[in-house]
Amino acid sequence: MTNPGPQWILVTGASRGIGEAITYDLAAAGFAVVATGRNRNDTEKVAETAQQKGGQCLPIPMDVSRPQDIEAVATRLHEEGILLHGLVNNAGALGPIGHILETDMDEWVRTVEINLFGAFHCIRAFASLFLPSKACVVNISSGASEKAMEGWSAYCASKAALAMVTRSLALEASDTCLAYGLQPGLVDTQMQSRIRASGVNPVSGIARENLLRPGDPAAIVTWLCRERPTDLAGEEFRADNPEIRRRAGLAALPE
Repeated sequence: MTNPGPQWILVTGASRGIGEAITYDLAAAGFAVVATGRNRNDTEKVAETAQQKGGQCLPIPMDVSRPQDIEAVATRLHEEGILLHGLVNNAGALGPIGHILETDMDEWVRTVEINLFGAFHCIRAFASLFLPSKACVVNISSGASEKAMEGWSAYCASKAALAMVTRSLALEASDTCLAYGLQPGLVDTQMQSRIRASGVNPVSGIARENLLRPGDPAAIVTWLCRERPTDLAGEEFRADNPEIRRRAGLAALPE
């Protein structure tokens, strides 16, 4: 029997937080990971740890707000003959925390460039590398895509638009990929540390011990890449959803 070779998953924002956890979980499950992030040293350190967990990992610096970076990575993967089993659009920014009439406009726009345009450019650039058997595209979304939160206008707007990209991709490219939107929930990351320090809106008052661990959404991403459930294509779902957790092999959360 011919060895099909490694199943490559490209993860953006892989150098910290949820992206780092996703990289480790995919590697432990036997996937090969293209780990991308803005900081070369951090991304290379993540790749070293991922390889220790048993998976092949290729670290590549990439800033998703720079389309030329994304195109360069796509060209490199093409030249190296790497086809993608999946793409995880995880790179994201909270953006300016403050009321919409008072926030810095450049920072507001940059948040949209990262959260929305970054995912869009990645989908467009890497689609030519998707396997013929359909790739798995996971867009890391947020509950803020459905509910406005005080002080988070750029984040909410960009994540709401990203949710529509997921639905549009599922509608228009069902022969090319299976698209999912995962809302990780409140996860213990550096972003949450910044939120607590801001004191803005009720989320900032949630104690750290009540936050999910990054490994939970990471396990769901791995499950999506492995199983590629057709019934969830084009849907947005939460990492604390009991049925999703059951299907992904995660324990139920305490009530």
